[in-house]
Amino acid sequence: MKITIGVTTFNRRELLQLTAESLARSASLEYCNIRIYDDCSDQFSVSDIKNMFPVDVNIIRREKNIGADENMRRMYIDFLDTGDDALVNCDADLLFRGDWIQLLTTLLPQTDGVLSLYNSSNHPCVHELRILETPLVEKEHLGSAGTVFSREIVAAIVHNVPSSRSYDWDWSRFLRREEKRLLCTRDSYVQHIGLDGHNSGKESIDYGLRFFPQDEWTMRHYLEFNERLLETSSLLISEYKEFFQLNYWFKRTKLMSAMIEPLAKIKLRLYGDRRV
Repeated sequence: MKITIGVTTFNRRELLQLTAESLARSASLEYCNIRIYDDCSDQFSVSDIKNMFPVDVNIIRREKNIGADENMRRMYIDFLDTGDDALVNCDADLLFRGDWIQLLTTLLPQTDGVLSLYNSSNHPCVHELRILETPLVEKEHLGSAGTVFSREIVAAIVHNVPSSRSYDWDWSRFLRREEKRLLCTRDSYVQHIGLDGHNSGKESIDYGLRFFPQDEWTMRHYLEFNERLLETSSLLISEYKEFFQLNYWFKRTKLMSAMIEPLAKIKLRLYGDRRV
């Protein structure tokens, strides 16, 4: 299976650097083509992007800023001009488990051509199942980040879903109408680490449920992200306490319960019995 890893980006240099370094730790990366779709960033150049990534990357830089959804749609169109079999839709603010590529090559052929490796807290589960002993969930909608498509699914989206400011919601609805299962791994294999991006705001923060890193580098950066997340959420609740009403934000996204188990395991792995 030939795989395109498509990364859409706009500014946020530090997060793109982390994404590049995390990708470098992915097993089987040599079987993938990395394509960066830069939406006319002004914080770094094409040369800067090349220097961030551990392998050769193909960089498509927009002449003007076209917005996150249109940048994503054009990435799908561009993918169809390649000879690759699958497209991984990535944002520029993701951490990856080391074995995520191996998992997708095994599972994608067993699906309807769409599989998310990111179990978002913003998209509730409607059904649970297993494929090849891997726990999965089915959803009404999927976000774009961390979702893998077969070539046939990308072509169907491009030819049937027009440009919009809610492109992933629109293709989710289209695929459901076509009776395609929107499957997602129960345990996230990628984690969203941006707190100020297209999919994050005052009312919700996109968070990958049950993400557990496998190496120390990823563990440490994941802990740093969660510390920033907790600090941000505390400030939001304080500032918008009348809107959120008794920690409504936490109850709605279930972030606290989702964070406790993996963070406890990570700290035990990193620090042993020492108190931190």
